[in-house]
Amino acid sequence: MSQLKAQLEANHNSVSGPQPVDKDKWKSRLFGFMKKWNSSSTKESGSTYNVEDTADKLTEDFKDISISKNSLSETHLVSWSPETKSPAATLEEVVQGPREYEGKFRKNLLPEDFTTPEELVVSPATKRKSVACQVYFLEYYSEKLSYMQRRQNRYAEYKKSVEDPKLTISEREEKWNQYRTKESIFLRKRRTRTNANQFHLLTQVGQGGYGQVYLARKKDTDEICALKKMNKKHLAKNNEIQHILNERDVLTAANSPWLVQLFYAFQDLDHVYLAMEYVPGGDLRSLLNSSGSVAEVHSRFYIAEMLLAVNALHRLGYIHRDLKPENFLIDGSGHLKLTDFGLSTGSLNPTKIKTLKNKLDEATSHQVVYRSSIERRSIHRSIRQNHLEWAYSLVGSADYLAPEILVNKGYDFLVDFWSIGCIAYEFLAGYPPFAGSSMQEVWSNVYHWEKVLERPELEGGESISDEAWDMICMFITDRKKRVSSMSKIQNHPFFKDLEWGTVRDTAAPPFIPQLDSEVDASYFDDFNSPENLALYKEVFDKQEALEKATEAKDPIPRSAFVGFTFQRKDRRAWTELQTQIQPQAQPANCSSTEKSQLTMI
Repeated sequence: MSQLKAQLEANHNSVSGPQPVDKDKWKSRLFGFMKKWNSSSTKESGSTYNVEDTADKLTEDFKDISISKNSLSETHLVSWSPETKSPAATLEEVVQGPREYEGKFRKNLLPEDFTTPEELVVSPATKRKSVACQVYFLEYYSEKLSYMQRRQNRYAEYKKSVEDPKLTISEREEKWNQYRTKESIFLRKRRTRTNANQFHLLTQVGQGGYGQVYLARKKDTDEICALKKMNKKHLAKNNEIQHILNERDVLTAANSPWLVQLFYAFQDLDHVYLAMEYVPGGDLRSLLNSSGSVAEVHSRFYIAEMLLAVNALHRLGYIHRDLKPENFLIDGSGHLKLTDFGLSTGSLNPTKIKTLKNKLDEATSHQVVYRSSIERRSIHRSIRQNHLEWAYSLVGSADYLAPEILVNKGYDFLVDFWSIGCIAYEFLAGYPPFAGSSMQEVWSNVYHWEKVLERPELEGGESISDEAWDMICMFITDRKKRVSSMSKIQNHPFFKDLEWGTVRDTAAPPFIPQLDSEVDASYFDDFNSPENLALYKEVFDKQEALEKATEAKDPIPRSAFVGFTFQRKDRRAWTELQTQIQPQAQPANCSSTEKSQLTMI
């Protein structure tokens, strides 16, 4: 104990700006340490003592010692003495993730270091792995207990079914064999990992830079879903692994009717897969392309639902950062769901940051082109109709990007409200507020937004209402003035008489998809059409370039996607329910004797 105190005093003398130790905090940490030490001492000497009393005494001994939170230098996270035989770890090493130094793995922090958790710097990747580990074990044991309860319920039902005294011995045996067979099937399915072979691909409904989206049916349960398939090498080549992990994490946390649900997440050696809720009505981009502008009364409905969807995401603690009409899907009843969470929260990858810096340089040097509402609407319409390859390109969403993201000086959830304002503007005016004839002009318009933004003039010489313009201006404004409260938004005159709490249940959507069946994909692009495939030329060209760049590379380690696998709990229960409802065939390779001997494990 005296040696421990001497070490603390030595550390204390080497720092400036002391800060008192939190007694309760240190008592807790010391208690844990002494408990471990006591356990090891007992094994060696057979003696023991009161651990809590020792922790109290140590806390009392150290009450006169102060430790500064600024005691760490810029280059070293933890200063270890030579006697501890544990070298110092540089800040850069910790940020990179692996706990390794000069080829040797560092040992766990010892109590004499007394580095507070606030002082430890951990990379986002390491944080995610830590959380994924905790979540895995929590879900594992939670599901184990849940399964045991469901199994007990099924057994109780079986017992009740054979209580009838009128049943013959053969009938009782038949019920018992049926029960055993079903339970064996349950267990077999639980041991089977989700894989791509379990899905029947019906048609392609989407195409991205790293993979495809298919309308699919799960073979064993007949579930309809949108199966997103992405190439691991392509993701790694473009530093997009963290983004796809972000999307997976948001989808697993989402439990709102405003957000697309994730059913399964799984992987194989070459691809990762997300099996999500299929939303059959297409997206808002298709709606805007077909209608041009939208009447104010109908725009109010869509703007309100977009706000509710974004608010549902914010309540989970995430920022979307890439809101655009393409990311709002229309479900079978005409209501909206938010999707595409790849850029949600987290940090942008280096390639994205470099791109933004280049765009910023171009924007600052580009002279602002002043255009009337008629010109902007005409340019935007021409691009959408005659240059569709731009609309389907991988350029990005500059039209809806908040300027604080462009300058990369820090931002918060208010960037999503800026994007909502830009989409609202497009709904009412028929074009986004910063539309231009080139992407360079769009970037410049966003950077110089105060000079470019103007009240739109509608076709026919009319203007949008004062309430609508004021609503737009509370979103498209300087970050310090931008609205930040959903209550203020809901009380705005533009949304007068709107019942926010029951929008999804009582409001009548302006457009309801006309669907022939649950697998109707008519509101999505037909990827069997050469004309539609031509629109994705840039996407396919990029994929081909990625294939050439990655074909000679080593395979992506499985650890890169650690914690990716997921199955929603209600899907497990659904699988068991389908097993009970649907008649099950006996295993094909079993003899009649083996079939009769199927038992619960």
